[in-house]
Amino acid sequence: MLTDHRAYATIPAADMRRAKAWYRDKLGLTPTLEDDMGCLYRVGGGTSFMLYPTMQARHPIRYCHSRRTTWKPKCRTCGAMA
Repeated sequence: MLTDHRAYATIPAADMRRAKAWYRDKLGLTPTLEDDMGCLYRVGGGTSFMLYPTMQARHPIRYCHSRRTTWKPKCRTCGAMA
């Protein structure tokens, strides 16, 4: 079923202005579409990816386990538990 359809990636960005500049300056890409939800970039073979704004991009989440609890999200940067 999925082999009959295209798929695309969604990429989080904490700073959209900086992220868009990186894709433009380093990869030579400009957004095909842009709105409040983010930017859509079209690349080869009819594929695309979306860059979207989120503050979660600043704090990559990993999961940790302790004896007292089940798996919990924990920020890799500051160590805060969710």
